[in-house]
Amino acid sequence: MELKNYNFYCVIFVSMSYAFMVYGLNIVDFEKPGIFKPSELYARKQKHIDIYDIADCLRNYPKLPSTLDGQLPSVKFHEASEPLFIGDTYIFENIDGNDIVAKVTCVTVDQSKKILFVGISTNEGYKILSKEMSNEEMADYSEYPEAFEGSNYRKKGLNTVLDIFEFFYNSFKDKSKEQLLLDLKDSNDIDELRKLSREQLAHEYCDRLTMKFYSSNGNLNELGQTNQPTKDYVR
Repeated sequence: MELKNYNFYCVIFVSMSYAFMVYGLNIVDFEKPGIFKPSELYARKQKHIDIYDIADCLRNYPKLPSTLDGQLPSVKFHEASEPLFIGDTYIFENIDGNDIVAKVTCVTVDQSKKILFVGISTNEGYKILSKEMSNEEMADYSEYPEAFEGSNYRKKGLNTVLDIFEFFYNSFKDKSKEQLLLDLKDSNDIDELRKLSREQLAHEYCDRLTMKFYSSNGNLNELGQTNQPTKDYVR
């Protein structure tokens, strides 16, 4: 990867445009064509995650914030809800008729449908909730996607197969092997699945959810979830 400096302060009165390309010269497992399972793409990305981070920084540079107090414009000016943070615990109201306390495991946005999806963990297991986003929230998401997708979650919406896999993996990666096998109990290859380690099983489980996502035309609510309207989120 080659970086070249350019002095932006030399042209402060001109609207700047720039482009960059990331290419893994002689790196056999970085950005090379081929047919891979989503879990294989994920493993390759994690191996070279520093390069992805640098690319994200270049993609977002230079930008000035819309507010100077750290708040999103939709929150400051339009009374939208504060974004959720991965790893924090919240009270979710009226989920299947009850208020529940749950830890957020993963957050992502379906831009085409203006829906925010939230993966949560409770004492009873894992759930995926969804919430419609306002136009102001969508505008903020376009500028600051990381604010809507938690402090330690790297992806930017459901735009690629890898994005979808990462969403499921971050939602279910902490499931025990027994829980994963229970979810996969109707699989024709269940005997082979029992031989996998917990990590391998989690990857296989999320591979299958990713493929099911495509077969359901990108509708997370068809992945074994209900779709009962609530105050803010639906399960």
